Amino acid sequence: WKFMYEDLAAKVEPFKDQLEQFELEKQALLSRHKNAQNEVDKLSKEYAKVLGHQNHKQKIHHMVKLKDENLSLKNEVENLRTKDTMNRRRIEKLTEKLDALEGKKKYDPSLAFKNCWENPRETQN
Repeated sequence: WKFMYEDLAAKVEPFKDQLEQFELEKQALLSRHKNAQNEVDKLSKEYAKVLGHQNHKQKIHHMVKLKDENLSLKNEVENLRTKDTMNRRRIEKLTEKLDALEGKKKYDPSLAFKNCWENPRETQN
């Protein structure tokens, strides 16, 4: 059974990486959509504030400046979050490989009840 499990795990491993990459891409797209919606809401509020200015050219330049700055900052944040997530997963995988090479197990059933008392009533007396 152990051999069959290891064989199956070896066959499935490349697909796990692909699924994780797809999941990361999906999460990035969903967060970009959410950020874009937040940006639209924020810009509509800013636009309402800017409408109070009397100089029409000043309003236009102010809005263009705000949009460009906001968009560049959001893109930078999104790229950094994506890189952070990918690096965290890479670290987890490398840690798992290191533990496997060192012979460490994720869960050792023999240690499950190591710190439990055999009879808790005896310790109360």
